[in-house]
Amino acid sequence: MPKRSIKRDKLHLLNIRDSIERIEGYLRRGGRNGFNDELIFDGIVVQLTVIAGRLKSLSNSFIKKNPQIPYRKIIGMRNIISHEYDKIDKSVVWGTCKEDIPELKKIVLEILKKYSHKK
Repeated sequence: MPKRSIKRDKLHLLNIRDSIERIEGYLRRGGRNGFNDELIFDGIVVQLTVIAGRLKSLSNSFIKKNPQIPYRKIIGMRNIISHEYDKIDKSVVWGTCKEDIPELKKIVLEILKKYSHKK
């Protein structure tokens, strides 16, 4: 894989990590009740959209080497958020934040650790 692709993929992963940390911050501020606060909920939804956008920007080589990331699931949620905002089920977003986001964080951090060992 060309060095440019590696650097770009790493940058996308760092952005995904940052979005995950923002979601964690929103959850700390409001918890489940925070979903009743439009600003917190909207902030979380924006970060989920950013994550999906970054995943879509990863190189094909990266995607093939990292099938443990649920690309389709995340991008599918982004499509609902972007195109059918009024149909967003808050309980689905809550489940995503509490179950899927921690798992994605673990995967992203493991991959970033591999990048830090490469020269």
